Amino acid sequence: MNPAFERQSGYSAEEVEGQNFVFLLAEDSNTTTLEEMQAALTGGEVWSGELLNRHRDGRLYDVLLTIAPVRDQEGQIVSYVGSQRDITKQKELDRMKDIFIADVSHELRTPITILSFIYSCLKMPLPINAVRYISVVKEQSLLLNKLVEDILDLSRLARVKSKGIEFLRWISTRSQHRWSPHINP
Repeated sequence: MNPAFERQSGYSAEEVEGQNFVFLLAEDSNTTTLEEMQAALTGGEVWSGELLNRHRDGRLYDVLLTIAPVRDQEGQIVSYVGSQRDITKQKELDRMKDIFIADVSHELRTPITILSFIYSCLKMPLPINAVRYISVVKEQSLLLNKLVEDILDLSRLARVKSKGIEFLRWISTRSQHRWSPHINP
């Protein structure tokens, strides 16, 4: 464990030492993901995936976890080393982006429908309300331009990446994975 992991999880090294690492997982963690992790580790492979953890204070946070076996000189697995990164903000940003895209697609339909209608009206002999139609075209064009700018702003925001990869290590003893007080440099 290192200080970054302690900040991320809320647990001190003393509280985690000797614990089965699954105590960090949220109760509703994906059992398929856990089975895939166990199968990879049992097979001596590196595993990487997303998990939902529970902070010491009870709040949930998403992590991207990578675990690799550590082997001795004879090739036997003696422990595992893992690193995890809190991806909660990225997941929230992705969720917000999905909602925004759904909202934008809905909002874009209205001005496009109006513009299409006005265009069809303007193709006919010039109506009495031509000036009003042109005004509506201008308003809707400005609205479309604002929506496009909002999409570009979201795209720029999505490029912001969270920093700080937290490291953790645990030792495998028989079938149990336990935390080790080892502190990575």
